[in-house]
Amino acid sequence: MMLRTIDDLTEPGLRPNKTSIALALVTEDVDAGVFVAKTAAGVRVAVTGAGPSVFRVKAMEDALARSFSSDAIKDIKIPSDDLNSDIHGSAEYRAHLIAVLTRRAVEAATGKA
Repeated sequence: MMLRTIDDLTEPGLRPNKTSIALALVTEDVDAGVFVAKTAAGVRVAVTGAGPSVFRVKAMEDALARSFSSDAIKDIKIPSDDLNSDIHGSAEYRAHLIAVLTRRAVEAATGKA
């Protein structure tokens, strides 16, 4: 698993500042990744490699907007219905992986890893 810190947020009109946090965690075994960003514009959680296209996890965004901590999202379950399933991992495994990667990204962003 690799951790990437994104120093330059390229969303139009958004300027990084001291309250901007952006992290991406990527696994090599199933080629899935989670991007977590906290900026003045709000919190974003995006997932790639787990479903047919990139998608956001609104429930996690809402919970992290209220409290940017891994505890805020620990009970959120990701449905596996629309996730990929192949020789690298089942849909259920990918759903679990999304939750784990998101918690780890938040912990790394807050210095609690």
